[in-house]
Amino acid sequence: NVDWIISYGDKGWNIYKNLHAAPRVFIANDYRVFESDIEFERLFFDPALNPAQTILLEEDPAIPKTPAASGMATILLYEPDAISIRAETNIQSLLFLSDTYYPGWEAYVDNVRTKIYRADFAFRAVTIPKGEHTVTFIYRPASLLYGTLLTVISFLGTIGILFYAKRYGKDN
Repeated sequence: NVDWIISYGDKGWNIYKNLHAAPRVFIANDYRVFESDIEFERLFFDPALNPAQTILLEEDPAIPKTPAASGMATILLYEPDAISIRAETNIQSLLFLSDTYYPGWEAYVDNVRTKIYRADFAFRAVTIPKGEHTVTFIYRPASLLYGTLLTVISFLGTIGILFYAKRYGKDN
């Protein structure tokens, strides 16, 4: 049973591919909710857990767990601040994305904002209804908004001070 294969090698350096790794994005309907770090560890390291089928969540997304769930997800666009995914499922399900759960990310299903769940302790998941949908993740951190606002205020203040100095500075 082979678990790893060399996917690239050069000058004695090799990069291995894990043949049993879960896909970067997938549809799941099986989930478990954990309430503590200890419970997460117990569930995550349980040999019976299949991480490509069962997602561990901090909050209950309140969707039915149906064994007959099926679906597929394909990444359409992947950029540092925007990800677009085409997802199709036969029932309401979870879309799992193995990118870091981090404040500032927003998720949209067919252009309607939706909640991002912290999945498997470090990743992201969103609920999607039955059917074919486009799921978009956009990075809009509040710090960027505050920084832009502070820059504009500082720029306008500097212009105001320079204008004032030019207009009234000669008289004094």
